[in-house]
Amino acid sequence: QWTVYDISTGALKNYQVLSLLETVGDNGNRVLWVGTNGGGLSRFENGTWTTFDTTSGLPSNFVMSLLETVADDGSKVIWVGTNGGGLARFN
Repeated sequence: QWTVYDISTGALKNYQVLSLLETVGDNGNRVLWVGTNGGGLSRFENGTWTTFDTTSGLPSNFVMSLLETVADDGSKVIWVGTNGGGLARFN
C-alpha cells in the first residue's frame, strides 16, 4: 500500500521532488531530506515535517542535490545544491 506525502498532507510545498537524502539524526533516528522544484527543502524527523525555504535562509527554493558530510569537529553537515542560489551548507 502506498502512502503519499505532498502538498495536500502538508509534507511538501511543491509536488516535484528533485532530490532525496536519508541521514541519521542526533538521537540515532532516521531523517529524510526532500529537495523540491520551487518548494524548498523538507525534513521528516520523528514524525514531523519541517520546511526550509528562502524565508528561513535557503538561497533558492529549487533544491537540485543533497549531500551529507562530516566536519573536522565531527558535526554533520548537509550540503544543498540549488538552481539559481548556488551551494548552501546546513549544520
